[in-house]
Amino acid sequence: MAELIAKLWRGDQSLPMTFWVWGVVAIIGMSVASQFVVMGLAFSGLVKGVLFIGIVLAVAMLGYFVLVLVGIWRSAGNYSGPLVWKFAARTVVVLFAMLNIAGLVLAGMEMSVDTHDSTRSSRNIDAQLKTAVGYPYAGFWKRSCSDNFGLAIEPEGAGLYTVSFCGPGGCFKPGTYRPSTKIDGDPLYKVIDATTMEVEGKDGFSAYHLCSPPAAPTPKIDK
Repeated sequence: MAELIAKLWRGDQSLPMTFWVWGVVAIIGMSVASQFVVMGLAFSGLVKGVLFIGIVLAVAMLGYFVLVLVGIWRSAGNYSGPLVWKFAARTVVVLFAMLNIAGLVLAGMEMSVDTHDSTRSSRNIDAQLKTAVGYPYAGFWKRSCSDNFGLAIEPEGAGLYTVSFCGPGGCFKPGTYRPSTKIDGDPLYKVIDATTMEVEGKDGFSAYHLCSPPAAPTPKIDK
């Protein structure tokens, strides 16, 4: 394995192998696998675990990106075929590096924001949820009533709701998980009836249910 990594780093492998196998195929595979890991942790309610594993995966993938990009650059330099493939490969390296730098900057900005509320979780959110007259969608919505995670939807004021993911490990602070919304008229939400709505996510729309309606609403809070 060490010799393989060394050959990749030195650019001793062929350009097609380095670019397509170690570059395209491996990076896509790693990206998909890391998404499944993070999503699995998120749905299990391990909010702190998501952050830690996310950092570990980001560092590992960053190291791999550097290895592959250097390998492609050097392999292109050793390539004896048509010059167009040499320049094309190095152009991709430059563009990919720029995109990753921009991604790291944005990720750093997002990670600097404290989104975790340890005082609330799926275990106590029903008792802590804010409700108000004129906000019929306030409550803790789940994909299945047996789940220990879901979406806490609360009135924010001015006809808007905050939507936060909650699991056993804690909840996102209001306004940090999804943008505030009126729900009605928002294309990301489809209200089916008083206890069922569909919410659009990365995998399309998913049905959520209001399994236990919240306590009687407080007076109207419109700002």
